[in-house]
Amino acid sequence: MWGLLFESFAEAFGVTRRTRPLVFVVIVAASLGLSVLAFAERGPRGLFVLFLLLVLGAWSSLQVLRARTATWRAARLPLADTRQPPRPDVGDRELPPTVAALWRLARAVDEVRRGKFVDAADTLENLDRLRLRPDEERLLDGTRAMISLGLGDPHRAAQLAARALPTSSEDIDIHLGRALVSEAWSDPATLRTIDEGWAARGVLPGVRDALPRLRAIVRVRIETEAAAGLEAWEAKALADEARALGDETMAADLEARGRPTAYR
Repeated sequence: MWGLLFESFAEAFGVTRRTRPLVFVVIVAASLGLSVLAFAERGPRGLFVLFLLLVLGAWSSLQVLRARTATWRAARLPLADTRQPPRPDVGDRELPPTVAALWRLARAVDEVRRGKFVDAADTLENLDRLRLRPDEERLLDGTRAMISLGLGDPHRAAQLAARALPTSSEDIDIHLGRALVSEAWSDPATLRTIDEGWAARGVLPGVRDALPRLRAIVRVRIETEAAAGLEAWEAKALADEARALGDETMAADLEARGRPTAYR
């Protein structure tokens, strides 16, 4: 009961997926009306109701924001960072639904990054997806794809990765990106679809970050002329990526492009 009450306050304050700004306006308007009446009869003590409602709303919102911060720390920070592991204070049953979903996601992300795939699957079992925002849903799909990959089902992992990437977690993106590209490596049409999907989601070709590097190698695979415009250091970086995908022929060709030309 209390969890649902705090969830309603968080929704009214606009920090959950289900935002209810009209409810917030109604609450504040009603509270102001009651406070004015109470103030006329009891003086400053009449403002206590409004103050209490605002405190409850702020506290409920902070719970959601704290869980959301923990989720992205679990996804993005290095595993050696002491701030990375999520540490919820209480059990899920005592939390509002959105807060519980975010803490479960945070724990599962931490577990897959540490190779605890069975534990992560158990953690996600009762997670309420409808409480998550779109970027959090992608992270959830990415976490489930990592579980499939870790448990020996690369085909299922690739299916989930197709709709999850990018997840904004470097560790997850590189593993899932490679699984997705590797599954489609011999199918130019599918690779082109992957390339177009990543372009639509704002992933630009590059060599410094995980997903941009994979998009760059995909473009070299489907458009051989794309390799001609690579600088030597870019070709070397993509050669390592081609080797990670199991294509030694492409890796050797890119390494050759990366060698300085001898002049006489």
